[in-house]
Amino acid sequence: MSWFHGVKLCITRGWDVNMIHMKKGSIIKTPLATAVHSAAMVTLLLERGATDVIHLDGIAEFSPALVHAIGTSNPNEEVIQLLLQHGSLVNSPYYTGGTLLLPAYALTSSEKHELLIKLLYDYGGRLDPIFPRPDGLIDTFVGESVEFLASSLESVKQAVAHGAKIKRPVEKDHFVRTLIKWGPVDYGCVWNYSSGNVFCAKTYRSQTGGLVNYDDYISFLKDQGADINALDCIIGYGNSEEILHLEYCTALEYFDFIRSSNVIPDRWPITSEEEIPLFGYPQEAVKKGDRYFGRVPREIEDMASILKKHGAVSFPLR
Repeated sequence: MSWFHGVKLCITRGWDVNMIHMKKGSIIKTPLATAVHSAAMVTLLLERGATDVIHLDGIAEFSPALVHAIGTSNPNEEVIQLLLQHGSLVNSPYYTGGTLLLPAYALTSSEKHELLIKLLYDYGGRLDPIFPRPDGLIDTFVGESVEFLASSLESVKQAVAHGAKIKRPVEKDHFVRTLIKWGPVDYGCVWNYSSGNVFCAKTYRSQTGGLVNYDDYISFLKDQGADINALDCIIGYGNSEEILHLEYCTALEYFDFIRSSNVIPDRWPITSEEEIPLFGYPQEAVKKGDRYFGRVPREIEDMASILKKHGAVSFPLR
């Protein structure tokens, strides 16, 4: 019996086509998300009532099947169009950058790549989306499109030509920005919190072991009117439960903050000394308590030097 007919038989015997597979409270996959490599299977599931609009926490919703379909190495346009026709969401606050346009822009440039971007725009795709929340706050992704695409200057230029904003909003009390949790500075006590801007984005996007066209990237941003000394990065300190102090700073001050803390973001616990190529360059691990954290890599030093060459400065303590 083929997989297709096996699934069809399971459906006739009462299998839930909207079953959600969870892991530690996070949605991993749905039947539709598992089937995105087959237009026939996606069609079958949709005909039998499958949905790709998943509600989360009563606050927002997203579409895991569309995420998987666009995230494959060779996206199937027929499957993507089927999902969009049945209501899959191109924009959601649960997507990185708030929209699935970004992984589409990041694909290798080709005719298929252009068609996918157009298709997502046709179904409501927006760069730098803003989402109102029930509590009166706003999840804003303004300025994050360019940051997401920073590893490819070609993709950045394409997104900017399509209206992507370079600057994030600053000091909007009702706007919510995501902060990266770093540290700990003092083991088990103080954590760093930070949020970079478009000039810092290359730190997280360099994937080939070095600074790919970072100088050209900075030049392009300046040509577009971006202020290299804008006070729109955020740094601060706090414990694991409560942020104690935050302030705005420049991109250069942001890098100085990282260097002074001398650790990388605590995203993946390390249990033994090893090289950690998170920022492109291998780096030593330093022990804090019974955990290991990576030393600040040379890449950040190099980026700070390039920023200074382009006129970046550190301001006196405010």
